[in-house]
Amino acid sequence: MGVVTRQSWDGSDITIVSGTVSIDSGGVTIAAPSTAYSTSYSYKFTPNATIAGTSWGVFARNADTNNRYLGLQNIVTTNSKNAWIEFIATGKTSGAVDVNGSISIYCDGAVNNTSSVTLTGDSITLTGSTTITSGLTIQGSGGVTINYAMVVGASGSGDPLLIQVGGTNKCRFDNNGDLRPETDNTQHVGVPSKRFAYMTALSFNTTDVALDNGWSLTESYRLGITEPGVGLVDDAGQLVAFFGRDKTYLKTLALVDDLPHALTTLDQRIHMDPTPEVRVKGYQSDGAPIYKTGADVEPFPAAKDINTTRRRKAGV
Repeated sequence: MGVVTRQSWDGSDITIVSGTVSIDSGGVTIAAPSTAYSTSYSYKFTPNATIAGTSWGVFARNADTNNRYLGLQNIVTTNSKNAWIEFIATGKTSGAVDVNGSISIYCDGAVNNTSSVTLTGDSITLTGSTTITSGLTIQGSGGVTINYAMVVGASGSGDPLLIQVGGTNKCRFDNNGDLRPETDNTQHVGVPSKRFAYMTALSFNTTDVALDNGWSLTESYRLGITEPGVGLVDDAGQLVAFFGRDKTYLKTLALVDDLPHALTTLDQRIHMDPTPEVRVKGYQSDGAPIYKTGADVEPFPAAKDINTTRRRKAGV
């Protein structure tokens, strides 16, 4: 057997041309196959084009003047499962290169009929405009960080945003732009340990207005009162006042000017809290909650600040 020696080639003085591949000083050129996504028209980079029942290679699709596609295909020949990635250059014209383009990922199905695509990595970044047309499922404990505005349901019909917990529908933004629970009287806005600071609205439609001290305002029919109106109920469930359409009912009438009290602002009152130890103000590095203390809330009025309106007016 003769000795085979390595030959060098500078690409300037040799040309190799076949029906599908040409090699010359301009590089390696692969002619576009006539059938898209066909194993027969893919160009393989593996021995005999198959390893362990699979084959893969480069393919071209719809290669014309204006739309040119280059992709990588992986096919399991035993069950005809396909996966491929397209690198699509749009708006290309003869003699010019358009930098606009996109990448499409398909898996296990016909073209544009994707069944499953998985992106795995320590960090995956999507920049620019990202459009998801048929649904997005995100799993894992890491969550999702969005640094800019996210538009959900910008076009199309149906409710644009549905929130599930454990596979059960909890709440949604419907196609009228309304936020609503999935079923009546089930979800809360805030919880005792994590509350919202302010709620601003033009109309507040509710049954009871419940206060932290256990007192509440409730509608007459919930108290068995036939006259339309509102009742004031204390923390023991006792009716202490009723403001009806025809009459006002009170246990004892006294002048409010004779009631000792402190003058406080709205901002002070909403930051007062008799039980700060149940409110979460942050989290430790291991995810454990950090609770508030008395130093984190507005102090209650001091004895020196409590007086009656009548005495204040008299300068006493």
